[in-house]
Amino acid sequence: MDWEAEATLIVNSYTPEGPQDLTKPLLLALLKYAPTEGGRKNICIEILKCRDDKKNDLATGLRELSRWYESGLLYPMRAQGGKTPEPSEHPSREESMDKETLLNELLINGEIAYRELEKVKRVSLFRDNYRSVICGAMDFISVELGLVPDLKNSSPTLAAHILPFSLGTYNQGATAWAVLQNFSVMELQADLCGHNINRLSNILTLTLDQHYFFGRLTAWLEPTEEGEHAYRVCATHQFHKFPKGKVVQFTTHDIQKLPLPDPRFLAIHAACAKVLQASGVGKRIDRILWDREELLALPEDGSSDFLFYALQGISIR
Repeated sequence: MDWEAEATLIVNSYTPEGPQDLTKPLLLALLKYAPTEGGRKNICIEILKCRDDKKNDLATGLRELSRWYESGLLYPMRAQGGKTPEPSEHPSREESMDKETLLNELLINGEIAYRELEKVKRVSLFRDNYRSVICGAMDFISVELGLVPDLKNSSPTLAAHILPFSLGTYNQGATAWAVLQNFSVMELQADLCGHNINRLSNILTLTLDQHYFFGRLTAWLEPTEEGEHAYRVCATHQFHKFPKGKVVQFTTHDIQKLPLPDPRFLAIHAACAKVLQASGVGKRIDRILWDREELLALPEDGSSDFLFYALQGISIR
């Protein structure tokens, strides 16, 4: 029996403590949707360790493992997604610039100044042709400024982070980094720590509604075979005027200076979205967030025991 089949058998043998115990569906979803084979192998190894643990019984080990992923990865992804800070200004001088001049204005030594969010917004708009990459709606302010023609389909847009902006604020020892590394087997901390979280490859130009759905992980992008950087728009529901099922093709004026969304970041975002949906954990986290004001403040990396009690449906006062 291979390690994946053995791990699946162990999880399927687990007896839930009650209807709120999502240990089994969560671990099965993690096994199914981890973004890489290495990630699936890591999860399997951890499940097998639960079986071989001499200090704790199997059920306790599996519950603790599911809690680690829920509080360390899924909670911060769901809770902090969709909270991209708004830049402090919008391009107003671009109208008189040609594209090459504009690009040189926005780059420093060939790279975007990631700490300056207004520049990230401007560069992402430039890369994405001043429109949402999902539906093609033109950026409303860019239309007002005369940067692009008024095609009667404009909408407010923003530079939306694929992986949450808050991830860049976590220190090296934060639980979220450890869980993310284990889940994906991708070395991402150096790429995304600090202001690097604002790198253009972690940014999509989206409308406000699209940002909300992607941030909550109720929408995601799946790669297709229709070409490199081609993705199908997926969602848990058919949202109003949301192009579920549409295939989008990312393009750029300059792949070196204006990189496209990183397939690794999109794969992690999609994997977390599918795990939340398949396991039922997304609804539980939503209930916690709905009642969040009545809970004590929770650390963003999910390390607090308060989160554990919240996940058990116990209100702490």
